[in-house]
Amino acid sequence: MNELAAPEAGSKIGVVPSLHGRLQDATAAVHERMHDHDGFRAIKEGAIDKSSYAQLLCRLYGFYRPFERATGLADVRSQRLGQDLDALGLEATVREKILNCTDIPRLQTGHRRLGALYVVAGSALGGRQLARGLDHLFPSDQTAGRRFFLGDGAQTGAVWRKYLAQLAAVPSGSGAFTEIIDAAVDTFAVFERWASGWKDTPHG
Repeated sequence: MNELAAPEAGSKIGVVPSLHGRLQDATAAVHERMHDHDGFRAIKEGAIDKSSYAQLLCRLYGFYRPFERATGLADVRSQRLGQDLDALGLEATVREKILNCTDIPRLQTGHRRLGALYVVAGSALGGRQLARGLDHLFPSDQTAGRRFFLGDGAQTGAVWRKYLAQLAAVPSGSGAFTEIIDAAVDTFAVFERWASGWKDTPHG
C-alpha cells in the first residue's frame, strides 16, 4: 500500500471525538509502523530498485484484488497496479499467478465496508509524495510505472473529503461507530501482515 497519511492531533480534553478522530486514535500505532515499512520508505527516499519495486507492487496487487471484491469497489486500484506492472515488463500471464491475500476481514455490512475503506482512502493522501520518489526509475514527467501512487491526482483531496463526509453522516450511539472502527482496525492488521511479506513475492 502507498504511504499512509499521518494521524492528526488527538482530541481536546472534554470534547467528544468525532468518528474520524476515533478512527485516527484506534489506528495511530499501525499508521506509524507502516510509515516505517522498508518498501515504502525506500520509495520515499528514492532508493528502491526496479526488481524490489516490482515485488512490492505484486504484493499490493495481491491485496487489492480481493479487497476490492470484498468491499464492492470497482477494480480501479488493482487496474492501476496492473498498468504499473506492465510498465515494468511483467506480463499479464505472470500477474495472474500472483497470490491473493486470503485474510480480508468479513465486510458484510455497509458500516464495516466504510471502516475498511478508511485504510485505502487515507493511504492515497501520501501517494503523490511516494510517486515523486520514483523519479530515479522513470522520467519525472512519465505517469506509467507510478499510476497507483498517483491515484486520483489532483482530485485525491476531493475524494478524501467525500469520504470524510460519509463518516460525518454516520449517526452516533447506534453501534455503527464500533462496527466501523473495528473493521478499520481489522483491515489494517491484515494489510500490515500481508505487506510485511513483500520481499518473498515472486515476480517473474
